[in-house]
Amino acid sequence: MNRTGHKATFEDIRKQEAIVNRAGFNQICTNFKLVAKTRQKKRLNAQGKRIMPNAEGWYKLWSLLPSNESEAGYNIAADIRMVNIQEIARAATGEPLKRRNRGPNGRSIRSMPKSQRNNSDDSSEAAIRFGQTVETSGIVASVDVLPDDINTPPTISDNGEIPMTANTILKIFNSCSGEDNNFLGLDVNGLGEALGSIAYDGVRRLIPAEHLIRAEMKKNTARLAFFRQVLPTLTRLKWKPQFRHYLDYKNIKVFYEKSLRRQRRETRTHYTRSHHIFARVTKSWVPDTPTQRLAMTACKKFYKGSRKEDGSPVRLFQQGGMEINKDDVVHVICRRSTSEHEEHVDNLKFLDLDPRFGLAGPGRFLEKDPSNAREQVKRRPGDWFMGMLVSYKGELIEEGTMSGWFPASSVEVVNIEADMEMYEEEAAEMMQAACRGHLLRNKQYIRWNACSKIQKIARGMVQRRRFQRAKYVLRGVAEAIISKRLMSLTKAQW
Repeated sequence: MNRTGHKATFEDIRKQEAIVNRAGFNQICTNFKLVAKTRQKKRLNAQGKRIMPNAEGWYKLWSLLPSNESEAGYNIAADIRMVNIQEIARAATGEPLKRRNRGPNGRSIRSMPKSQRNNSDDSSEAAIRFGQTVETSGIVASVDVLPDDINTPPTISDNGEIPMTANTILKIFNSCSGEDNNFLGLDVNGLGEALGSIAYDGVRRLIPAEHLIRAEMKKNTARLAFFRQVLPTLTRLKWKPQFRHYLDYKNIKVFYEKSLRRQRRETRTHYTRSHHIFARVTKSWVPDTPTQRLAMTACKKFYKGSRKEDGSPVRLFQQGGMEINKDDVVHVICRRSTSEHEEHVDNLKFLDLDPRFGLAGPGRFLEKDPSNAREQVKRRPGDWFMGMLVSYKGELIEEGTMSGWFPASSVEVVNIEADMEMYEEEAAEMMQAACRGHLLRNKQYIRWNACSKIQKIARGMVQRRRFQRAKYVLRGVAEAIISKRLMSLTKAQW
């Protein structure tokens, strides 16, 4: 009578044999570890503090992020944990951020009857009640495989139990039994629906396996967040002069020593900057117009030097040559061969200048020739000289105003001045400049080494802190992604 009602029929009694009653359903849930025992004592963490039965407590059960600032050493771990907890609480519909101490009508939960207390704890039917996971006394099962396909169910570990309390199992039994069975039993369809509800509610509050989080840490989303945190932010600083002694760089030192040896070698056979060679023009020469046009085009494109008030370059050797007249005096600086001159003209034509020589083109110091007793300068057929006019058409001009290339056959050397003596004041200025320059460079060298060591220590410390924060970011992003995927499981996957 109690199982079939007051107006029972033989058909109702026959159907009752294929129905699972409440005791049988509870036995099934217990045998298959679908229900967990509630802890008598409150769950505590490693520091002996109570873990509250909410989303934050569930997250602390499996998260490896430091739980407090003293353990982490950096505030970023606490910030990441706080953001993850807020996202989890927001994703779990109806899960409050704080434990509620009052019911829906404003009364205290402790002053309410036990039946109303249980109903007041559930803020929504769709809520993921993470508190049941924290309050269980046994080992909670973990999710080992979490597929991306919505039609593929996840895989749960063999050991452990689903965190479902007895009250929750009873509610599922009552909701699935229905009025047709007088809320006293489950038929085949009701049993399947009840097991699906248990799976849907219980699996989403399970603990994700560690290998799932480690696999997510290797994916692009978490790695991108890691590199954004670990790489220093680049800031553009204004240019400032810096000093470094050339002896600190082996290649520069070798190049400098080779240059000194080459210069010492050349002084035996060539004239140097300390020699001043003056020549007299024996035959007038004017550069041709096509070469001047090529030089002007290249000058407009490449010349970056100083200019006069009218906009013309200060040095006029870019014009393709220098006009010389008979009996003018020229200060000769260097020479080049015919092949080098023709190659330079081709470079001007195609605007393909050699960066070593620029618009002036290649040149070298004049070579000594003791056999030539008159000029003491070695000449070759087709050589070109570069120099500066001292006089133009019989009148003295400021040296350096007009300069350029001209044929060496148009001039003859008349005077060579070497080892020109300096005045006492000039010699004193050069000696003081050499001494003060050495002292200044040595002082800057000491300061540079000290600053470099300090910067190395400071930047190393900053980078180590940045790397530690980046590891927390990597772990936090992976945990957030896995928790959201776990909570987004649909009923179709069960």
